[in-house]
Amino acid sequence: MLPRNVQCDPRFAPHDRRRKDWMRKRRAELHELTGGVSYGVGAMIASAAWLYAGGEYAAERAAETGDVDLFRTAATLTSTARQHDLASWELAVREGEARRRARPRSWRDRQRDQLPEPVRPSAAPAKAADAEAVTDAQTAAGGHTSRVIDTNTDEGNDDA
Repeated sequence: MLPRNVQCDPRFAPHDRRRKDWMRKRRAELHELTGGVSYGVGAMIASAAWLYAGGEYAAERAAETGDVDLFRTAATLTSTARQHDLASWELAVREGEARRRARPRSWRDRQRDQLPEPVRPSAAPAKAADAEAVTDAQTAAGGHTSRVIDTNTDEGNDDA
């Protein structure tokens, strides 16, 4: 739904400008969040925009006149607008999830799925020679001077 130019009461004109601005921004937010805005979501946003604008207008008129019924009308309009806005967000999110599930996976994603798990370095060195290199590097850097002994070999084992 695109905003239309409608002849408005001059007192409502500022609310109509804010309505159109809010509607454009809300569509953009939902589009960015979900990857698209359907006609159904757009219609909900348009309805919410009208109701928000009408609620603000009614509240202003109520403030000018002190009419409590107009305040009730304003509250009802803005409450209904909020419901339309929340429903538009919910539908947009669901449609976005459906779009992601329906979208064919790219070649790159399929290739990524076939890669083996990355090898994570272990905390302990794999070989005694590596252990000595680590110990020598620590000693040279002013670290501790104890020697790392690989228990998988007989190195450093006095019983051997």
